[in-house]
Amino acid sequence: MNRIITRRRTRPDAAAAVALAASAVTVVATFLPWAGVTVLVTFTVRGVDTDQGLITCVLAAVGALTALVAVIACDGRAMLATAAAGFTALGTELVFAFRLDEAFTEGAVGTDGPAGLAVGWFLAILGSLTMIGAGLYETFRRRRD
Repeated sequence: MNRIITRRRTRPDAAAAVALAASAVTVVATFLPWAGVTVLVTFTVRGVDTDQGLITCVLAAVGALTALVAVIACDGRAMLATAAAGFTALGTELVFAFRLDEAFTEGAVGTDGPAGLAVGWFLAILGSLTMIGAGLYETFRRRRD
């Protein structure tokens, strides 16, 4: 007798919930200050004021959408797309850090003081890393089952 072996589709509840929360944190973080410089007064640049921040915001929204698709379709394969969106967002955030001085020249703030990264950038990095982790966890968990 031939038995048909089928894979059971499991709902990626925990990983998708973590990815959704991380995506939400990343979107909120793009509206917070990403960099600041103090000369006589403090100047800050929000994430959405730069190209990299806008790209990060869009990628975090894509990550949330793919995590939602994973829950609705009961298919964890969509979580790999969430990890890819998080990885790309992480890359754009790192580009922002390497081009930090240009963030203030875009805003026409002529400062010669040292610029530093602010809390929004760190939250965006944390959110992107969590999106990557949740997406890869669910992908490898599915392969193991």
